[in-house]
Parts: sequence; C-alpha cells; structure tokens
Amino acid sequence: MPFRAILQKLVENVEGAVSAILIEADGEAVQWFTVGDDEQLRLRAAYVVIAAVSGRETLNKLGVKREKPILMEYAGATFIVEELDKNYYLILEILPTANVAIATYKFLPVAEQLRKEIA
Repeated sequence: MPFRAILQKLVENVEGAVSAILIEADGEAVQWFTVGDDEQLRLRAAYVVIAAVSGRETLNKLGVKREKPILMEYAGATFIVEELDKNYYLILEILPTANVAIATYKFLPVAEQLRKEIA
C-alpha cells in the first residue's frame, strides 16, 4: 500500500486527526496527508521531528528509558511522534480536543506497518 494511502487512512480513522506525515530525521518530508495546508504541515513537522531527535539524544545521554510515542504540543496543535528507525519518523497531528489515548491506540499499529514497509 502506498505511504499516502496509509497516512490518509490513519487521519480518517482517528477522530480529531488533521494530518499524518512520514518524515526524515533531518526534517525532510517524505509523504503526507492533510486536510489542511500542506506547507504549514511540512514546516511544523520539521520543527517537531528536530525537537524529537534532540530529545531522544538527550535521553540516550542520560541513560533514561523513553516511552513511545512522544507527545508534543506546538503552534496550537498536538503531535504524536514515533521513531520508525534512526532515519524516519511518523507524526500524527491531532486537534487539542482530540482523545490522545484513542489516537495513540490507533496510531501505533500504523507506525508498526510503516516500520515494516521502510525496512
């Protein structure tokens, strides 16, 4: 299944989801689906993934076990971030009013599917 179709299905299946993006660790967007502005998504996702990578590196240096996925808030939105491998991340943007637990529950199997697809 093409990445865009997977991302679109994720957004459509999560109440309150706005966007999903597969992004490289350096902030370069690979593929995305959004009901909003493409450029805004790609820009915000780049900031989010750079913060996630920085946070991961800090936790690794401290020897702290991190839980998955990472939950971040930025620019009026909530982002669920999962590292697929050292080069790729999946980010789901949800409205601040969305149920994070349900969104995460539906997000994790998709992250696992994409992890297998890029391997």
